[in-house]
Amino acid sequence: MIDGPAGAGKGTLVRYLVKLLGERTGAAWRPLDTGSAYRAVGVAAHLLGTPMTDVVDLTYLAAAVQFDPETGVAYAVGETAVGHLIRSPEASEWSSKVAVIPQVRLAVNKRFHAFAAETNIVGDGRDLGSVVFPDALLKVYLTASPRARAERRTAETEGATDIAQIEAAIAERDYRDAHRADAPMTMQADYVLVDTTGRAVQEYGDEVATMAIERMKY
Repeated sequence: MIDGPAGAGKGTLVRYLVKLLGERTGAAWRPLDTGSAYRAVGVAAHLLGTPMTDVVDLTYLAAAVQFDPETGVAYAVGETAVGHLIRSPEASEWSSKVAVIPQVRLAVNKRFHAFAAETNIVGDGRDLGSVVFPDALLKVYLTASPRARAERRTAETEGATDIAQIEAAIAERDYRDAHRADAPMTMQADYVLVDTTGRAVQEYGDEVATMAIERMKY
């Protein structure tokens, strides 16, 4: 499981590991983009007119998140398509609001478990190793400098051009994630810390894959 703050390169590493582990182990591996689930709930709430403070309805939406079986990205909530909006700047803000609600997190975690029960997964998020999958084979805490993370997120986010603004938004999100009462983002003792600043994914991805395969032997 790959945990860490926004823009550290978690999604890039997951995609790389899915391919590399598949080649090295001969087994099928699938990615799981857990952040997309909260974005999906936020987008669905916006489209359906559900207030971001309506715990009951938001929890109902969280229980209906659907993931693409190949990409592991949430693309719908029930019958509501959300894939076209989950990478927008607004979706990031909406997701941070719904993600602090314990009932929503519990419902989404059940969707993660259901997805993981069907295949080998490499997941990324902010509390996967500490809360959602505490018995994961390998737990990596991925990080990078604030500016590097802002540059990556600017490239990923539709319509985003101001790196300084994105960097400030990331810092605010980090604070909320680290200080929320339920499942805060934290690096625990059993994590392996990997800093991606100025490094190509092939370099640190190979290191992580090697660690994972070594642990499979025991």
